[in-house]
This record gives sequence, C-alpha cells and structure tokens, in this order.
Amino acid sequence: MTRFGWIYLIALSVLFGVVAGFLDIFLKVFLLVIIASCYLVFVIVWIIDLFTKTSRWKYVFPFLFVATLTFIISIITYKINDSIKKNSANKIIQKIYEYQKRYDRFPDSLSQINQQTNKFGYMTEHKLTEFELSYSIDGWNINSFSSRDSAWHYHD
Repeated sequence: MTRFGWIYLIALSVLFGVVAGFLDIFLKVFLLVIIASCYLVFVIVWIIDLFTKTSRWKYVFPFLFVATLTFIISIITYKINDSIKKNSANKIIQKIYEYQKRYDRFPDSLSQINQQTNKFGYMTEHKLTEFELSYSIDGWNINSFSSRDSAWHYHD
C-alpha cells in the first residue's frame, strides 16, 4: 500500500473513531462485533496463507488496522465527551449550591439558576432539601449526582 493510502486509512479511522465515540451503547456493541469479525477474517486468511504460501493477509490487514484504530479513537472520544459532560454538570451543581446558600433551599428547576438545557435531568424532593442531577453517558448508562451524599453514582 502506498504512503497516500495509509494516510487516507488513518484519516478515515480518526473520522470513524470520533463519530463512533458519540454513538449510543447499542451501536458501540455493533461496532465491536464488526471489529471482532475483521479479526476473525484476518486470522482465517493468515492461517490459509500459512498453508498455501500466499500473501492475501496484506489485503485484509488494512481493514483490521482501520477497525482497531477506529475502536481505540472511539474510546478516547467517549472518555473526553463524558469528562466534558461531567465538568458541565459540576458547574451546574456549584450554581445549585450557591442558590441554596442564598435562598435556604434548592431550586425547583434548572431555569431558576439560568440553566436552559435538556442535557441534564434535575429532580428535587418535595421539601426542596435534596436534589439529584443526572445525564446520559451513552443512551443507556446514567451518571447522577445526589446531594444526599454529595457523590456521583453510575447507573445502567
């Protein structure tokens, strides 16, 4: 494969990896199945090449390379995206606690602290003495902060 071909494959892998990092959990599992299939095809072709003394694995290897690099970049993108969401949530939590210091209760909704967003779920108990802020990690798993114990909790 030419130098341009490898640059093209790396760029394609980066693009697919970034997009895959924002997919929900079900599509990530589908991506993992595709990658496992590429590995299986590569192993089968490599075994056949051992017996037939051919070099067909060279044609399969670029697909394996793209699949592996895509998966690695998707994990990195996923972690960065989750970190950004958690940092945004921590800023909102800080504003909620500032509101509580000022009014001796938590806000009824995020709009009371000038947070007009649908990325986060916000719930309070009926006396407004406790709250929970949550966000979706990947369409299935949820990260939530509870004022009861001032800690983050992971739910699936």
